[in-house]
Amino acid sequence: MTKAAKAMKKAWEIFRQKGIRTMDAWKAALRQAWALVKGATKMVELVGSEKQIAWAEKIRAEIVSELKHYIRIATQNIASESSPILSPMRALQHRDKTPMLKAAKKELESVLEQVESVTSAKWFIEHRNGMWKASCHKALRNVFA
Repeated sequence: MTKAAKAMKKAWEIFRQKGIRTMDAWKAALRQAWALVKGATKMVELVGSEKQIAWAEKIRAEIVSELKHYIRIATQNIASESSPILSPMRALQHRDKTPMLKAAKKELESVLEQVESVTSAKWFIEHRNGMWKASCHKALRNVFA
């Protein structure tokens, strides 16, 4: 079975479980199913009104996607910093950032775990531009300065 087929099957399961028959609920179920199929950890069920849950699931999907993007950047930079073949210019321009990158990656993974464990739809709506972005910038500020 392909990833697309697995995602569609999972989306229907999520959609049926919620019992809400709206296009927004279907979109949210499909986003959540794709996240699960792509290997994301299972996120907790959100609590709130129908509209809050639909909006919060969209916000949560964006937050998780962006956090995973930052973690991927940190992982790629750790791999390139530990490469045995570095050009002399690169070695002069950049101090060894591997310890800072590892610390930043660990902090970003911690924020991701916290975001994935939040159950309140209201929290995502109120913090859609808040703490998680500040945590990302704080973690990466010293590394890429």
